[in-house]
Amino acid sequence: MTPHVTVGTAARIVAMAFAVLAVAATVLHVKDGGQKPGALSVSSGADLHDDPLQAELKRCQLLGEAGAQDDRCLRAWAENRRRFLRLPAPPAPSPIETAAKPSPPNASPDGAPVDRPARKSE
Repeated sequence: MTPHVTVGTAARIVAMAFAVLAVAATVLHVKDGGQKPGALSVSSGADLHDDPLQAELKRCQLLGEAGAQDDRCLRAWAENRRRFLRLPAPPAPSPIETAAKPSPPNASPDGAPVDRPARKSE
């Protein structure tokens, strides 16, 4: 005599399998402390002190839209992109090249171009 599986019995088996999977998923979730895999953790203050670039990026983040016009932020973002893309570091200019670099003909006494538009301060 062969056992016959009815539709009701198959439904009970499927329901029990889902219940077992739900309990297993809950146990795993509680065991991991409720963190999702791959979730970003909030960086601690120690991380900012270890890497000056991270501290500068945090400062730029706090500036909001004003960071898009800040020279230090633009340099920090460029360095962050370079590191992320693993590009070689640009060659550092020699002190002789830096000192011998002529100022533009339309420069003011402090070296800034005269025809450069003024930045808006908000």
